[in-house]
Amino acid sequence: NMTDNLKYIVQELNKEPFNKNLNLITCDSLEPIQLLQILNDVIAEIDERHQMDIRNESADQTFARIIDALRIFRFKPPSDPNHFETFKLGLVQGNKTTVYPILEWLLQKRPELKKRAYLARFLVKINIPAEIAQDEEVENLYIQYEEHIEEFKQVHKNVEAAKSASLPTGDIKKDIKAMQDEKEQLVRRVDRTKKRVQSFPNSASMLQLAQRLRLEKEHEAKISRQISDQRTVIQSCQSRAQRLNQQVKDMRQAAAGSTADGLIARLEEEKKINRYMVTEKLPAEIATEKRQVADLQKIASEPAMGQADLEQYRAKMREVNAEINQLIEKKMMAGDVRDDKASLFRQQASIVSRKKAAAAEALREAREELNRAEEELQARRATLEANRGQQGGGEEVLKEAQFREYVAKLRTKSTVYKEKKRLMNELIAENGILTRTLEILRQKEEAVKRQISQAEKRAE
Repeated sequence: NMTDNLKYIVQELNKEPFNKNLNLITCDSLEPIQLLQILNDVIAEIDERHQMDIRNESADQTFARIIDALRIFRFKPPSDPNHFETFKLGLVQGNKTTVYPILEWLLQKRPELKKRAYLARFLVKINIPAEIAQDEEVENLYIQYEEHIEEFKQVHKNVEAAKSASLPTGDIKKDIKAMQDEKEQLVRRVDRTKKRVQSFPNSASMLQLAQRLRLEKEHEAKISRQISDQRTVIQSCQSRAQRLNQQVKDMRQAAAGSTADGLIARLEEEKKINRYMVTEKLPAEIATEKRQVADLQKIASEPAMGQADLEQYRAKMREVNAEINQLIEKKMMAGDVRDDKASLFRQQASIVSRKKAAAAEALREAREELNRAEEELQARRATLEANRGQQGGGEEVLKEAQFREYVAKLRTKSTVYKEKKRLMNELIAENGILTRTLEILRQKEEAVKRQISQAEKRAE
């Protein structure tokens, strides 16, 4: 109940590091602004970035900041809109029924939340507007930023594993004492053995032979480890040689059948595609986006419309639609066969243009997929080289089963890459055909227009 919750809150606030020196009466009689300040102090003790006097900011700023902190701490406010509005109002006004449960939850989970707040500083990603994120330099920096986040995750994971794996001080002292006892026992056994050996003849020469035998066995073990290391190095070199041979084979297959004329034709085709993308597709998309932005800005700048304004616009739309229908009917009644032919050619040209745009979009997506696959392939190769390069420093070398699994995945990626490349070549060829068809249709359209113009002149 509320009394038990208040007792727990007062008990925790009187401890370090808060030292509020409160009791049930004084805590229950706090002003709303004082209660909110205590809530802020508890949040600031978990995350020091919130250390401030809430009287220096507005109520909305305080609410937004506290809600953002609670979101990072994974505190769940009411999901129902009506209940959330009540929760928001209670938090802004410093209502006890709203603040007490939050305080109790924070105080109960304080150690866990401090760790979560620490991680949130580095793991909560920065939101970048889309128009800024499209900049190449910003995009490269954001990729590096995400790589650093992943590196931080791995380092923090290793640190936590090291902390959990480390033995407590008491256990270490016990182990040291046990080893000292074992050392004393071994010393006593050695003394007894020496006394027993001294009674035998030629004991000195026998001890020397035993020492030489022990040294030779240690030398043999060292040579065995070196042989094992050299075998591992040989296997790594053989795997790398096989991979390089495969790359050479792939490059030769890709270059097989290529001629100077074929390369020039391919470059010409790619140049046409790039020219189309730059001169037609991208400017059209930019113009469409600009028109949409202008329309949205115009809508945003106009005052809110009432029902009367909507009825007026609807009536105007009906009038314009009626006028358009009348014009279409007049055009159909006045049309002739030559206009139908020109309309047919224009329709075919429009279809070809749409197919061309669709092929360009599919080409763009295929190129992006190809770039992603190549980047992933390069990253996997770099990781494999790094793992193999670390074997001399005592690191664990990639196991044979893991390497086979990686090679299988790499072959799958290579198959996907070849399929995408084949699709891209087909799209390039299809785009060339569509471009040529569009040119032919335009020539036919010009010829039809000239025939129509000559026929009209003769009719006059």
